[in-house]
Amino acid sequence: FFSFILSRAMADSDSGSKVVVYAGNLSYHTEEAALSEHMRQAGEVLNVSIFRTPDGRSKGCGLVSYRTAAEADRAVAELHDTVIDGRQVLVRHDKGGQSAGGKGGARKPSSRVYVGNLSFDATWQDLKTHFETCGTVVRADVMKGYGLVEFESEEMASAAIQSLNDGEFFGR
Repeated sequence: FFSFILSRAMADSDSGSKVVVYAGNLSYHTEEAALSEHMRQAGEVLNVSIFRTPDGRSKGCGLVSYRTAAEADRAVAELHDTVIDGRQVLVRHDKGGQSAGGKGGARKPSSRVYVGNLSFDATWQDLKTHFETCGTVVRADVMKGYGLVEFESEEMASAAIQSLNDGEFFGR
């Protein structure tokens, strides 16, 4: 199965809190399953993605998506500085690629969708075609094992997540 989350942390419509957290200082040996199990202490984990180099090695950090903003807030409050695989893990709300010193207040929902667990055989065109069922795809990029799809609007991105999350694509 493949699953995806917004590539930029999406604000919960009720509280303005983010539902995606960043986990850093991970051991290079920590796998998605171990991170997911650890992060489940704060709530229902929808997706875990550890960032990897092109040759598949862990970069020591990743994103964890929760069902609710309250669960993401709980993860930041309770799981920051806990230990996974012998390493003290940094847990914070995802900044969506924005530096800590960046401008701006609360981020808006994004029109970009992160697609994880992709087959290495999938191309950007395959991804674009598959996601066009949910709206106008502006751009689709595929890297080894994951991809990004940018829609014309935030609503189209949300529709893609609602209808295609945990679906099968290219045998996964």
